[in-house]
This record gives sequence, C-alpha cells and structure tokens, in this order.
Amino acid sequence: MRSRMEEIYNSSYQHLAYDSAKRAIYITWKAASQEMDEITYQKELLNYIALLKQYKPLIYMNDLREFLFTVTPDLQTWVSEKFQELYADPSMPTDTFSAIVMSQDFFAHVSIEQTIEETSVGSADAHERLRYFDNVEDAEKWLGLR
Repeated sequence: MRSRMEEIYNSSYQHLAYDSAKRAIYITWKAASQEMDEITYQKELLNYIALLKQYKPLIYMNDLREFLFTVTPDLQTWVSEKFQELYADPSMPTDTFSAIVMSQDFFAHVSIEQTIEETSVGSADAHERLRYFDNVEDAEKWLGLR
C-alpha cells in the first residue's frame, strides 16, 4: 500500500513522505526532537509548512509518538500564526483530514494539544476532521489509508 510513498524531507528530527495517489502527507517526528532548541524547531516547522504549500495534501498523518520537544506558550503562538497564514492561502485545500498519533511524553503531549487547539481555526466542521489516536493503525484506518 505504501509503495507510492515518496520521501520529501528527512532530517535528524522529522521525516516526511508523500503519497500522490491519496494526496496524503506522512509526518513522523523522531526521538532526536528532544534535543531541539526553539530555533531548530522553528526551522523544522517552516520546512514542513513549505512542503505543505508545495504538495497541498488532503490528508495529514502525523506520527508524534517520538516527539519529545515541549512547545512553550510563546512558540505555540508563533506556530498558530504560521498555520493561520497557511490556512489563509486560497490555494490550500480546506477539506483536509488530520490524524495525530500522540506522544506518550506528558509534557510533549500537553504542549501538542495546546498548540493544535491554538492553531485550529474555522468551523466546527474543521474540528470534526481532526482526530487524536494512540496508535498508527487506527489513525490510518480512520483516514482511509489502510
């Protein structure tokens, strides 16, 4: 099933792959994310956003199980601003589905939820298209990737 996957970005902190047939982007954060500083996190996020603008996915599969970076409140605001700019771009699809497989690290988990809460804009319908999961299999099933 994943044979159509194309690696589009790979760093010490995250790996991104794209499935053109499903217009799905797979984001997998790595355990090395624990070693990031705020500047590195910002650079990684800007790389991610640039790829979203380029590929314009309809499906986001976010694997944050190994995301160990705590996003501070100031960074949460910065992330929110960057994603609101992205969502304001009329060329970006608005009918996207996102699955987030959460980190088991308590502080990372809380900061992820707060960041997404602050970033989420739009109607209640947009919130219906975002789900949190404990494992990749359930997330992929919900997204129709399995």
